Amino acid sequence: MATTATTYGQSLYRLTAGLPEKEVKRAVARFVELLAARHELELAPGVINAFEQEARKAEGIREISVASAEELSNSHKERLEKTFAKALGAKVEMRWKTEPDLIGGAVIRFDDILLDASLKGRLDRLKQQLI
Repeated sequence: MATTATTYGQSLYRLTAGLPEKEVKRAVARFVELLAARHELELAPGVINAFEQEARKAEGIREISVASAEELSNSHKERLEKTFAKALGAKVEMRWKTEPDLIGGAVIRFDDILLDASLKGRLDRLKQQLI
């Protein structure tokens, strides 16, 4: 289902990119009617998310998700944001999440890349090596 929502969101963005506001509203209304007719309105949150991701991508904004075991300080968040922006050569939009299950460290996701520097991840990898 997520793939369908992603595909719908990407398609809707491409369909409406560059259209005048009045036509965008009309296209979105017709799209909602289409989802309703197909009994797929439950896909709407995923469609909206995919649409927003396409818009950010078109604006050159890279979305980065950081899950850490503990809440990061504002100064640490600012340093990480500047580091990613410089490394990627693009504007970045950071999403912060606290996940105590990580025990320590962090998991960073952007595009199709996953960087797992968490203690939980290290322990899981060690477990796999020992089995």
